[in-house]
Amino acid sequence: MSTTTLTDSLWQRSKKKIPLLGRISKLKNGTLTAENETDAAKAAHARRREQVRRAQRNHRERKENYIKALEREFRTLRDEEDSITMETQKIVDENKILRDIMLANGIPFPGKAQAPSAQTRPPTIVRVIGNPGDEQRLQVSVDGALDKPRIFPPDPIDLDSRKMPTPDQTPCCLQPAITNDSPNAASQSPPNHTVGPNHCNHAVLPTSSQGHPLGLDATQVGVDFVLFLERHCLQHARTSCAKSPFSGHILTFQTPLLANGPDVLHDNDTWEIPACHLDRLFDLAGALNLEGDITPVQAWNRIKQHSLFHKLNAETLRNLTVQLRKEVQCFGFGAVIDEQLFNMYLEQAFRSL
Repeated sequence: MSTTTLTDSLWQRSKKKIPLLGRISKLKNGTLTAENETDAAKAAHARRREQVRRAQRNHRERKENYIKALEREFRTLRDEEDSITMETQKIVDENKILRDIMLANGIPFPGKAQAPSAQTRPPTIVRVIGNPGDEQRLQVSVDGALDKPRIFPPDPIDLDSRKMPTPDQTPCCLQPAITNDSPNAASQSPPNHTVGPNHCNHAVLPTSSQGHPLGLDATQVGVDFVLFLERHCLQHARTSCAKSPFSGHILTFQTPLLANGPDVLHDNDTWEIPACHLDRLFDLAGALNLEGDITPVQAWNRIKQHSLFHKLNAETLRNLTVQLRKEVQCFGFGAVIDEQLFNMYLEQAFRSL
């Protein structure tokens, strides 16, 4: 074989791929793929850990804000109690001085005057709608009537199928409120099952002389609005109250309502609370100052304070409430709504009018 032929043969053989090198290349590619999958799994795990840490941090911040708000409210109530105690003592001292003056001058004490019989509003009736579960809720009737149509019906709202009330089915919240001068105020029949006190002679819920043209500023509408949003907390709030006397839901609107109720809630359970308690419930539930969140009571107050509130109708209010219901969250201290989301939905609702 000539040298030229041998050289050509070696050159051709050198161009062929060596199988071993191919296997090494495949092994390298497989190793790289496994390393990429491991890196992706580590990155996903790191993201999950960061999400958990962020959620824990948000919960701690919300808890701290809630505790600070409770401390501020406690200090306010303590200052009010001290002020009332001082005023009471001052009145007692003045009364004693006046009695001494009357005795020194021989002035007889007047007889005990008969207090006029005070006509009060019917007691507020609380009723349970539904059996235990996510759809169970409370229904409160301010005027003592349970069978009137409502802006917020007891069953889950389906805005696509629900019709507006006809003129002969005007919701009770749009009808004139019963006042102390109403002849039917004292003749309302109480429910069959009553629990707790039913007398309160000193409070009538305030009504505005220039209210909403459709009556949407009525107390009944506000109560229904708040309870519709707070239904998210009904079950777990009852569970936490049963396990411990200290509940993070103590300043929610529905917790004081449940204080006079049965231990286990069943469909159509009813009981009464004094009508004057509703004012105090609105004050307590609206007193919290939570940074970035608002309570359902605060949401209702902002709706009423909006400059276009007089244009609001029942359908728009229902749509807004259903949207807010989807944004309700509870971090162990009662139902809250993100303030930015609330403002966005609120402006959208009023722009649609």
